[in-house]
Amino acid sequence: MTRIPVLLIASLLAATSTEAANKDLLGTAKTVVVLWDVEWNKQRTFNSSAELRSMRVAIENTPLYAYFRPLQKGSDIVLKFHEDQTFIDRETISLTVYDPDDNGTIYSESRPLIAVDNDIDRLVSHFLSAVDAARAPYRLAEESAAEQRQSEKEALLATAPKGATYSQVLQTLKSGKISARPGGMRVIFDSRVDLETRKQLLLVLNVNVEDESLKDPGYTISFSSVDGSSVSYKVTYRGETMRSSGDKFLSPRQFQTEIDKNW
Repeated sequence: MTRIPVLLIASLLAATSTEAANKDLLGTAKTVVVLWDVEWNKQRTFNSSAELRSMRVAIENTPLYAYFRPLQKGSDIVLKFHEDQTFIDRETISLTVYDPDDNGTIYSESRPLIAVDNDIDRLVSHFLSAVDAARAPYRLAEESAAEQRQSEKEALLATAPKGATYSQVLQTLKSGKISARPGGMRVIFDSRVDLETRKQLLLVLNVNVEDESLKDPGYTISFSSVDGSSVSYKVTYRGETMRSSGDKFLSPRQFQTEIDKNW
């Protein structure tokens, strides 16, 4: 059998590791290094420079850079487009995505090469669909966190007279004494309850306690903590203890469950 020699132009990267790659990178990656090369039978005439230019233009015409910021090095992932034109009528083009830490493959697709513009467009489209699916859980988590922060802000603003700024109310919260509603239920935190936990506890009160009780100045709820993030509590009405957690320390979520079950 005759061995056909080949020439590799602009070959910039090869996968060198068979270790499992970090699949989470599809969902978390924000930056990319993009490489492209072409392989052909050097015994026939082939304009590699023109083909590499066509590949570059085709890549730039895809939405790839709307998803990832291109870098020269130090990126979260590496994409490589590879054309194999060694055998006439059996040309292929592939897209492989690597984890730069170990060169492990985290995504790959290969297809017959028909028209480089369309083939690269389709390869990128399929890859970005996988990225969308991988990013979805992270996007939902980010949206949930943003909603939580907004709810905490609204709960905090509800404690102050109309016109008070968020920073003003935050300073009041830091002092350890605040009203659940203007002139209403007093909420007292000891100095060991951290600020984030205070916000979460106010949110729990705002969402889970009747507004009539929150507006009643006869109520006082006191929170104490040892570690800053879990609390014990005591509720009094005009000086008389109505309920408490005793020796139990609760997270804000457990405090919410406590209200739902026992209040």
